[in-house]
Amino acid sequence: MEFPHGSQYPRAQMTDAPRGVHPIQTPTPFDEVATVNSYLVEGGPLTMVDCGVDMPNSWKAFNTQLDALGYRPEQIERIVITHAHPDHMGFAKRLQKLSGATIYVGEKEAKAFDMGREERLKRMGPLYREFFARLGLGQQIIATMVGMHEMVKGIAPPFEEFETLAEGDRVEFEDFGLEVMHNPGHTYGLICLHEPERRFLFSNDHLLQETSPSPVLDLGEEGEADFESKFRSLVSYYEQVRRVGEMSFDCVLPGHGAPFVGHQRVIESLMRFFDKRQLKMWNLLKENGPQNVSSLGQLLFPKVPPIKGFLIACEVLGNLEVLEELGAVARNFDGTHYLFEAAGEPPFESGPAS
Repeated sequence: MEFPHGSQYPRAQMTDAPRGVHPIQTPTPFDEVATVNSYLVEGGPLTMVDCGVDMPNSWKAFNTQLDALGYRPEQIERIVITHAHPDHMGFAKRLQKLSGATIYVGEKEAKAFDMGREERLKRMGPLYREFFARLGLGQQIIATMVGMHEMVKGIAPPFEEFETLAEGDRVEFEDFGLEVMHNPGHTYGLICLHEPERRFLFSNDHLLQETSPSPVLDLGEEGEADFESKFRSLVSYYEQVRRVGEMSFDCVLPGHGAPFVGHQRVIESLMRFFDKRQLKMWNLLKENGPQNVSSLGQLLFPKVPPIKGFLIACEVLGNLEVLEELGAVARNFDGTHYLFEAAGEPPFESGPAS
Protein backbone atom coordinates (compact mmCIF):
# COMPACT_ATOMS: atom_id res chain seq x y z
CA MET A 1 0.00 0.00 0.00
CA GLU A 2 1.39 3.38 -0.91
CA PHE A 3 0.99 6.50 1.21
CA PRO A 4 1.63 10.16 0.30
CA HIS A 5 4.76 11.60 1.83
CA GLY A 6 5.74 14.56 -0.34
CA SER A 7 3.07 17.23 0.07
CA GLN A 8 4.54 18.98 3.14
CA TYR A 9 8.23 19.05 2.24
CA PRO A 10 10.32 20.56 -0.59
CA ARG A 11 9.36 18.74 -3.76
CA ALA A 12 11.40 17.42 -6.63
CA GLN A 13 10.89 19.04 -10.00
CA MET A 14 9.23 17.42 -12.98
CA THR A 15 11.51 16.93 -15.96
CA ASP A 16 11.51 15.40 -19.43
CA ALA A 17 12.58 11.83 -20.02
CA PRO A 18 16.04 11.44 -21.62
CA ARG A 19 16.33 11.36 -25.39
CA GLY A 20 15.33 7.96 -26.71
CA VAL A 21 13.37 7.00 -23.57
CA HIS A 22 9.58 7.13 -23.89
CA PRO A 23 7.22 6.72 -20.91
CA ILE A 24 4.11 4.64 -21.67
CA GLN A 25 1.34 4.96 -19.10
CA THR A 26 -1.32 2.27 -18.80
CA PRO A 27 -4.26 1.75 -16.39
CA THR A 28 -4.34 -0.74 -13.51
CA PRO A 29 -7.27 -2.27 -11.58
CA PHE A 30 -5.80 -1.18 -8.23
CA ASP A 31 -7.23 1.66 -6.15
CA GLU A 32 -3.82 2.64 -4.79
CA VAL A 33 -2.23 3.18 -8.22
CA ALA A 34 -4.56 4.07 -11.09
CA THR A 35 -1.79 3.93 -13.71
CA VAL A 36 1.67 2.44 -14.10
CA ASN A 37 4.65 3.44 -16.23
CA SER A 38 6.50 1.28 -18.71
CA TYR A 39 9.36 2.70 -20.76
CA LEU A 40 10.30 2.16 -24.39
CA VAL A 41 14.06 2.59 -24.84
CA GLU A 42 15.56 3.20 -28.29
CA GLY A 43 19.17 3.18 -29.46
CA GLY A 44 19.82 -0.52 -29.89
CA PRO A 45 17.63 -3.56 -29.38
CA LEU A 46 14.20 -1.98 -28.97
CA THR A 47 13.58 -2.47 -25.25
CA MET A 48 10.66 -2.27 -22.86
CA VAL A 49 11.37 -1.66 -19.19
CA ASP A 50 8.38 -3.17 -17.36
CA CYS A 51 4.94 -4.04 -18.73
CA GLY A 52 1.53 -3.06 -17.38
CA VAL A 53 -1.22 -5.46 -16.35
CA ASP A 54 -2.55 -7.93 -18.90
CA MET A 55 -6.05 -6.49 -19.27
CA PRO A 56 -7.84 -5.29 -22.43
CA ASN A 57 -7.81 -1.59 -21.50
CA SER A 58 -4.14 -1.70 -20.53
CA TRP A 59 -3.09 -3.57 -23.67
CA LYS A 60 -5.08 -1.13 -25.81
CA ALA A 61 -3.48 1.89 -24.13
CA PHE A 62 -0.03 0.37 -24.63
CA ASN A 63 -0.65 -0.26 -28.34
CA THR A 64 -2.06 3.23 -28.89
CA GLN A 65 0.99 4.90 -27.36
CA LEU A 66 3.40 2.54 -29.07
CA ASP A 67 1.76 3.28 -32.43
CA ALA A 68 2.08 7.04 -31.78
CA LEU A 69 5.83 6.47 -31.38
CA GLY A 70 5.95 4.67 -34.72
CA TYR A 71 6.33 1.10 -33.46
CA ARG A 72 4.38 -2.16 -33.26
CA PRO A 73 4.52 -4.77 -30.47
CA GLU A 74 6.15 -7.22 -32.87
CA GLN A 75 9.22 -4.95 -33.05
CA ILE A 76 10.10 -5.20 -29.36
CA GLU A 77 13.36 -7.15 -29.01
CA ARG A 78 14.02 -7.06 -25.29
CA ILE A 79 11.92 -6.78 -22.12
CA VAL A 80 13.38 -5.98 -18.69
CA ILE A 81 11.09 -6.55 -15.70
CA THR A 82 12.17 -4.76 -12.52
CA HIS A 83 10.14 -6.78 -10.01
CA ALA A 84 7.42 -9.40 -9.78
CA HIS A 85 4.36 -7.27 -9.17
CA PRO A 86 1.45 -7.60 -11.62
CA ASP A 87 1.43 -3.96 -12.71
CA HIS A 88 5.08 -4.28 -13.78
CA MET A 89 5.16 -7.74 -15.36
CA GLY A 90 1.55 -8.18 -16.52
CA PHE A 91 1.60 -8.36 -20.31
CA ALA A 92 5.26 -9.39 -20.69
CA LYS A 93 4.27 -12.93 -21.66
CA ARG A 94 1.82 -11.66 -24.29
CA LEU A 95 4.43 -9.27 -25.69
CA GLN A 96 7.08 -12.00 -25.77
CA LYS A 97 4.73 -14.33 -27.64
CA LEU A 98 4.04 -11.65 -30.28
CA SER A 99 7.58 -10.42 -30.75
CA GLY A 100 9.92 -13.20 -29.68
CA ALA A 101 11.60 -10.72 -27.32
CA THR A 102 13.95 -11.97 -24.63
CA ILE A 103 12.71 -11.26 -21.10
CA TYR A 104 15.23 -10.33 -18.39
CA VAL A 105 14.51 -10.33 -14.65
CA GLY A 106 16.61 -9.85 -11.53
CA GLU A 107 18.28 -13.10 -10.49
CA LYS A 108 17.06 -12.74 -6.89
CA GLU A 109 13.45 -12.42 -8.12
CA ALA A 110 13.55 -15.19 -10.73
CA LYS A 111 11.51 -17.76 -8.80
CA ALA A 112 8.63 -15.30 -8.53
CA PHE A 113 8.21 -15.30 -12.32
CA ASP A 114 8.62 -18.85 -13.54
CA MET A 115 6.12 -21.62 -14.16
CA GLY A 116 6.94 -23.30 -10.85
CA ARG A 117 5.67 -20.44 -8.74
CA GLU A 118 2.22 -22.01 -8.31
CA GLU A 119 3.69 -25.17 -6.81
CA ARG A 120 5.79 -23.10 -4.41
CA LEU A 121 2.80 -20.96 -3.44
CA LYS A 122 0.77 -24.07 -2.67
CA ARG A 123 3.59 -25.38 -0.49
CA MET A 124 4.07 -22.05 1.28
CA GLY A 125 0.35 -21.26 1.56
CA PRO A 126 -0.21 -22.87 4.99
CA LEU A 127 2.87 -21.08 6.37
CA TYR A 128 1.58 -17.71 5.20
CA ARG A 129 -1.88 -18.42 6.61
CA GLU A 130 -0.36 -19.25 9.98
CA PHE A 131 1.82 -16.14 9.92
CA PHE A 132 -1.15 -13.93 8.94
CA ALA A 133 -3.15 -15.36 11.83
CA ARG A 134 -0.28 -14.57 14.23
CA LEU A 135 -0.43 -10.96 13.03
CA GLY A 136 -4.08 -10.86 14.09
CA LEU A 137 -5.61 -10.93 10.61
CA GLY A 138 -9.07 -12.49 10.53
CA GLN A 139 -10.06 -15.38 8.31
CA GLN A 140 -12.14 -13.08 6.09
CA ILE A 141 -9.10 -10.95 5.27
CA ILE A 142 -7.00 -14.06 4.64
CA ALA A 143 -9.71 -15.41 2.31
CA THR A 144 -9.74 -12.07 0.49
CA MET A 145 -5.99 -12.39 -0.06
CA VAL A 146 -6.47 -15.85 -1.58
CA GLY A 147 -9.05 -14.36 -3.95
CA MET A 148 -6.66 -11.54 -4.84
CA HIS A 149 -4.01 -14.08 -5.75
CA GLU A 150 -6.39 -15.77 -8.17
CA MET A 151 -7.14 -12.40 -9.77
CA VAL A 152 -3.45 -11.56 -10.08
CA LYS A 153 -2.75 -14.82 -11.91
CA GLY A 154 -5.14 -13.66 -14.63
CA ILE A 155 -3.53 -10.26 -15.17
CA ALA A 156 0.13 -11.31 -14.83
CA PRO A 157 0.73 -14.82 -16.19
CA PRO A 158 4.15 -16.42 -15.59
CA PHE A 159 6.79 -16.66 -18.31
CA GLU A 160 8.05 -19.79 -19.99
CA GLU A 161 11.49 -18.39 -20.82
CA PHE A 162 13.64 -15.61 -19.38
CA GLU A 163 17.23 -14.62 -18.62
CA THR A 164 18.48 -13.16 -15.35
CA LEU A 165 20.36 -9.99 -14.44
CA ALA A 166 22.65 -9.62 -11.42
CA GLU A 167 24.12 -6.68 -9.55
CA GLY A 168 26.68 -4.97 -11.81
CA ASP A 169 25.43 -6.45 -15.10
CA ARG A 170 24.86 -4.10 -18.03
CA VAL A 171 21.97 -3.92 -20.47
CA GLU A 172 23.81 -2.76 -23.57
CA PHE A 173 22.62 -0.36 -26.28
CA GLU A 174 24.57 1.10 -29.22
CA ASP A 175 25.94 4.19 -27.45
CA PHE A 176 25.23 3.54 -23.78
CA GLY A 177 24.51 0.85 -21.22
CA LEU A 178 22.15 0.49 -18.29
CA GLU A 179 23.82 -0.82 -15.14
CA VAL A 180 21.86 -3.17 -12.91
CA MET A 181 21.47 -2.55 -9.17
CA HIS A 182 19.88 -5.08 -6.82
CA ASN A 183 17.79 -3.01 -4.38
CA PRO A 184 15.91 -5.33 -2.00
CA GLY A 185 13.11 -3.58 -0.18
CA HIS A 186 9.81 -3.17 -2.01
CA THR A 187 10.43 -6.78 -3.05
CA TYR A 188 13.40 -8.99 -2.24
CA GLY A 189 14.68 -9.20 -5.82
CA LEU A 190 13.83 -5.73 -7.16
CA ILE A 191 16.33 -4.22 -9.58
CA CYS A 192 16.90 -0.64 -10.72
CA LEU A 193 18.72 0.37 -13.91
CA HIS A 194 20.91 3.46 -14.21
CA GLU A 195 22.97 5.09 -16.94
CA PRO A 196 26.13 6.52 -15.31
CA GLU A 197 27.19 8.80 -18.19
CA ARG A 198 23.81 10.34 -19.01
CA ARG A 199 22.85 10.09 -15.34
CA PHE A 200 19.33 8.75 -15.39
CA LEU A 201 17.70 6.07 -13.25
CA PHE A 202 14.81 3.68 -13.85
CA SER A 203 13.62 3.58 -10.24
CA ASN A 204 10.33 1.70 -10.74
CA ASP A 205 8.72 1.42 -7.27
CA HIS A 206 11.99 1.75 -5.35
CA LEU A 207 11.65 5.53 -5.42
CA LEU A 208 8.44 7.41 -6.17
CA GLN A 209 8.08 11.16 -5.93
CA GLU A 210 5.12 11.48 -3.57
CA THR A 211 4.24 8.03 -2.25
CA SER A 212 6.03 5.57 -0.02
CA PRO A 213 6.56 2.06 -1.38
CA SER A 214 4.73 -0.83 0.24
CA PRO A 215 6.85 -3.12 2.42
CA VAL A 216 6.50 -6.66 1.14
CA LEU A 217 5.65 -9.60 3.40
CA ASP A 218 8.09 -12.33 2.39
CA LEU A 219 8.76 -15.47 4.46
CA GLY A 220 11.47 -16.65 2.09
CA GLU A 221 11.66 -19.63 -0.22
CA GLU A 222 11.58 -22.17 2.61
CA GLY A 223 10.21 -19.86 5.28
CA GLU A 224 8.61 -20.70 8.57
CA ALA A 225 5.84 -18.80 10.28
CA ASP A 226 8.19 -16.76 12.47
CA PHE A 227 10.12 -13.51 12.43
CA GLU A 228 13.58 -14.97 12.38
CA SER A 229 13.32 -16.40 8.86
CA LYS A 230 11.46 -13.60 7.08
CA PHE A 231 12.81 -10.81 4.89
CA ARG A 232 12.66 -7.48 6.75
CA SER A 233 11.67 -5.40 3.80
CA LEU A 234 11.55 -1.89 5.23
CA VAL A 235 14.80 -2.35 7.15
CA SER A 236 16.44 -3.39 3.87
CA TYR A 237 14.69 -0.60 1.99
CA TYR A 238 16.25 2.03 4.26
CA GLU A 239 19.73 0.80 3.34
CA GLN A 240 18.97 0.65 -0.36
CA VAL A 241 17.24 4.02 -0.66
CA ARG A 242 20.22 5.65 1.08
CA ARG A 243 22.44 3.95 -1.48
CA VAL A 244 20.47 5.60 -4.28
CA GLY A 245 20.58 8.91 -2.41
CA GLU A 246 24.39 8.88 -2.55
CA MET A 247 24.28 8.76 -6.36
CA SER A 248 23.77 11.67 -8.77
CA PHE A 249 21.01 11.68 -11.38
CA ASP A 250 19.64 14.29 -13.75
CA CYS A 251 16.43 12.31 -14.27
CA VAL A 252 14.57 9.64 -12.29
CA LEU A 253 12.04 7.53 -14.20
CA PRO A 254 9.58 6.11 -11.63
CA GLY A 255 7.06 3.30 -11.84
CA HIS A 256 4.22 5.72 -11.14
CA GLY A 257 4.07 9.45 -11.84
CA ALA A 258 6.11 11.76 -14.03
CA PRO A 259 9.92 11.76 -14.44
CA PHE A 260 11.60 14.05 -11.92
CA VAL A 261 14.90 15.55 -10.83
CA GLY A 262 15.96 16.13 -7.22
CA HIS A 263 15.76 12.62 -5.83
CA GLN A 264 17.70 13.50 -2.67
CA ARG A 265 14.84 15.82 -1.66
CA VAL A 266 12.38 13.01 -2.30
CA ILE A 267 14.39 10.66 -0.07
CA GLU A 268 14.62 13.30 2.67
CA SER A 269 10.85 13.71 2.52
CA LEU A 270 10.35 9.97 2.62
CA MET A 271 12.58 9.51 5.65
CA ARG A 272 10.77 12.26 7.55
CA PHE A 273 7.48 10.60 6.68
CA PHE A 274 8.66 7.26 8.07
CA ASP A 275 10.06 8.94 11.20
CA LYS A 276 6.71 10.56 11.97
CA ARG A 277 4.79 7.37 11.30
CA GLN A 278 7.04 5.35 13.59
CA LEU A 279 6.85 7.94 16.35
CA LYS A 280 3.04 7.86 16.11
CA MET A 281 3.06 4.06 16.29
CA TRP A 282 5.33 4.15 19.36
CA ASN A 283 3.01 6.62 21.06
CA LEU A 284 -0.03 4.44 20.28
CA LEU A 285 1.71 1.45 21.85
CA LYS A 286 2.67 3.51 24.89
CA GLU A 287 -0.89 4.76 25.34
CA ASN A 288 -2.77 1.53 24.56
CA GLY A 289 -0.43 -1.20 25.71
CA PRO A 290 0.73 -4.26 23.74
CA GLN A 291 -0.92 -4.75 20.34
CA ASN A 292 -0.78 -7.25 17.53
CA VAL A 293 -0.15 -5.97 14.02
CA SER A 294 -3.82 -5.92 13.03
CA SER A 295 -5.05 -4.12 16.15
CA LEU A 296 -2.28 -1.52 15.90
CA GLY A 297 -3.24 -1.00 12.26
CA GLN A 298 -6.81 -0.27 13.32
CA LEU A 299 -5.56 2.32 15.81
CA LEU A 300 -3.27 3.87 13.22
CA PHE A 301 -5.79 3.86 10.34
CA PRO A 302 -9.26 3.87 11.96
CA LYS A 303 -11.04 5.04 8.80
CA VAL A 304 -9.53 2.49 6.41
CA PRO A 305 -12.04 -0.27 5.50
CA PRO A 306 -11.33 -3.79 6.79
CA ILE A 307 -10.86 -5.11 3.25
CA LYS A 308 -7.54 -3.23 3.21
CA GLY A 309 -6.45 -5.10 6.33
CA PHE A 310 -3.65 -7.04 4.64
CA LEU A 311 -2.10 -3.95 3.06
CA ILE A 312 -2.31 -2.10 6.36
CA ALA A 313 -0.71 -5.07 8.13
CA CYS A 314 2.23 -5.02 5.71
CA GLU A 315 2.71 -1.29 6.31
CA VAL A 316 2.50 -1.63 10.10
CA LEU A 317 4.74 -4.70 10.22
CA GLY A 318 7.46 -3.05 8.14
CA ASN A 319 7.59 -0.03 10.44
CA LEU A 320 7.49 -2.18 13.57
CA GLU A 321 10.54 -4.06 12.31
CA VAL A 322 12.42 -0.76 11.97
CA LEU A 323 11.40 0.20 15.51
CA GLU A 324 12.51 -3.22 16.72
CA GLU A 325 15.93 -2.68 15.11
CA LEU A 326 16.13 0.63 17.00
CA GLY A 327 15.24 -1.03 20.29
CA ALA A 328 12.12 1.13 20.53
CA VAL A 329 9.64 -1.77 20.62
CA ALA A 330 9.73 -5.25 22.12
CA ARG A 331 8.07 -8.28 20.52
CA ASN A 332 6.58 -11.28 22.30
CA PHE A 333 4.48 -14.27 21.24
CA ASP A 334 1.56 -15.15 23.53
CA GLY A 335 0.88 -18.49 21.86
CA THR A 336 -1.63 -16.96 19.44
CA HIS A 337 -0.39 -13.56 18.30
CA TYR A 338 2.83 -11.61 18.05
CA LEU A 339 2.43 -8.67 20.44
CA PHE A 340 4.43 -5.44 20.30
CA GLU A 341 4.91 -2.93 23.09
CA ALA A 342 6.79 0.33 23.45
CA ALA A 343 10.26 -0.04 24.92
CA GLY A 344 12.88 2.43 26.04
CA GLU A 345 12.68 6.05 25.01
CA PRO A 346 10.49 7.35 22.16
CA PRO A 347 12.36 7.31 18.86
CA PHE A 348 13.61 10.66 17.69
CA GLU A 349 11.87 11.81 14.51
CA SER A 350 15.24 11.77 12.77
CA GLY A 351 16.34 8.51 14.39
CA PRO A 352 15.61 5.90 11.71
CA ALA A 353 16.76 8.24 8.95
CA SER A 354 20.13 9.15 10.44
